[in-house]
Amino acid sequence: MQGRLVCRGPDERNQAAERMQQDATQLRDLFLDLGLEENVHCAPVLLTLRKLLNLRDPTMLGLEVASLRQQFPDVSEEHISALLDLRGDVSREQRLAALSSLQDGPQPSPRAGRRALFSLVPAPTPSPSCLFSGSCA
Repeated sequence: MQGRLVCRGPDERNQAAERMQQDATQLRDLFLDLGLEENVHCAPVLLTLRKLLNLRDPTMLGLEVASLRQQFPDVSEEHISALLDLRGDVSREQRLAALSSLQDGPQPSPRAGRRALFSLVPAPTPSPSCLFSGSCA
């Protein structure tokens, strides 16, 4: 999430999403080949991020962000903002709507025995005026 990769169009978003699918499959196969139980975080987080990245209608981002928040309660505004930056096609209004879905919906409670994931992943810190003042593009 520290990189500055930005998809320049639907084809690049599709390629990145397909790569996430391949990575999820490889991780699942690796765990199985090693005789280990599949990690509950690896494939699901990649597949969920894949859906957010490959979403054709950016006006639906708020729903995908809310779904991501339900599955991974420790996801932060900074993580979401970095993912929206990666898409490269999110308008200021769509960004604000997606980020507000983190605040508007019910706050999920972490599932018992489920380890936090996003809190372990450093996210770039956006400029303070970016998130809710509306100065982001």
